[in-house]
Amino acid sequence: MGISGFAGWDHGRHQSPEEELPRLFVWFASLSSVAVVLSIFASVYLSPADDPTFQFSEEGINTALSAICMAMAGVSAALVFYLRARTFDYGALFWLLLAAGCIFLSLDEQLGFHERGGAMLDASSLGGLEGFRNWNDIIVIAYGFVVLAVAGLFGREILSSRTFAALLAIGFGFFAIHTAVDSMVPSSFVWKDVPEEGSKLISVFFLFLATSARLVLLIEEMLRARR
Repeated sequence: MGISGFAGWDHGRHQSPEEELPRLFVWFASLSSVAVVLSIFASVYLSPADDPTFQFSEEGINTALSAICMAMAGVSAALVFYLRARTFDYGALFWLLLAAGCIFLSLDEQLGFHERGGAMLDASSLGGLEGFRNWNDIIVIAYGFVVLAVAGLFGREILSSRTFAALLAIGFGFFAIHTAVDSMVPSSFVWKDVPEEGSKLISVFFLFLATSARLVLLIEEMLRARR
């Protein structure tokens, strides 16, 4: 396919009346969803008896899986940006921002940027805030507001793919659960980390599914146009 053919595909990508994911991807999404849920139960089982939530801590398996899913979502978004940027427009910028945000959050998951920033603010003259345990909670909630702001700015691009929009909404729903548990459930509750970190893992996993599904759909459209 020549450059003009590719440009023609790119120009018409929003005109597709329906989206059909390849059966192989549907099987991959289904099996990997089951695997993620099982990994949460396995994280409980693999934790020491005297610390049943160890695998949900910063050094645990659950946190490592969250970072991996976020990084993979970033790579998928970057590839979507590469395909969309052939005829660069405003919507293509969304995928660049999403890729950068995912990579940042995957690093945050391992290096604890928001925990360190929250600890610094707690120790500063600002101190704590009424209604919140620490600044860490405020930073996590701020992440959510940034996501909502970006969604508002690029709503047309997000809604151009029903599959991507639906999976992204599910992911954000689990992120809301994670934030609610993190902010409202007392740290003294022994099993708090299980629903909190488990919801986060499911959230970023659905983000990965959303970006990879969008990538697959774009490739399928490109192949159909080439044929």
